[in-house]
Amino acid sequence: EYYKRYENDRTRKILDQVEKISAETGKTMAQVALNWVMSNPAVTAPIIGARSVEQLSDNLGATGWHLEKRQIEAINEVSNLEVTYPYDRRSEEQQRSGRELS
Repeated sequence: EYYKRYENDRTRKILDQVEKISAETGKTMAQVALNWVMSNPAVTAPIIGARSVEQLSDNLGATGWHLEKRQIEAINEVSNLEVTYPYDRRSEEQQRSGRELS
């Protein structure tokens, strides 16, 4: 049941992009994903789900280095959520008025 919920084109694109960057950096996919999360200034503390010492050790490998700007942007691009009604209307109004709505 859980996997069916996330088994879709968007998830596959995200995994493919993280795998590509993993190969570029020599880091694991988990390290790339955690580093990407930590690159977001709105995130104060990523929550990891390590269930073993090995997973914890791998997760800690996400620190001490930084993804390149283009790599962050590549993951951002494939992971953006579609803005749906009614929030898409707000975005359209912002574009028309040229100002931020609060």
